[in-house]
Amino acid sequence: MSPPKADLLVLMAQRKAAEAQNAGQQNVLTVGAPRSASEECILLDQHIQYLDAKARQPQSAVTQNWIRQERSKTRDRQVALNC
Repeated sequence: MSPPKADLLVLMAQRKAAEAQNAGQQNVLTVGAPRSASEECILLDQHIQYLDAKARQPQSAVTQNWIRQERSKTRDRQVALNC
């Protein structure tokens, strides 16, 4: 079962903020804020990288299936935006 889309966006924003803080940068990302296609392309690419890393770890079959579906949805969005 996949998490609700809003939860996924919040988790992505939290992960990005944590990564920025660890790198010594101060980036603010507001969930739901309008963003350009290029910014969304960057976020989608980061999400694909996250899913790929997660898929390389030992996971249950259900989790691997969820990762595959999320990756497919993310790639579809990238194609729609011409990333």
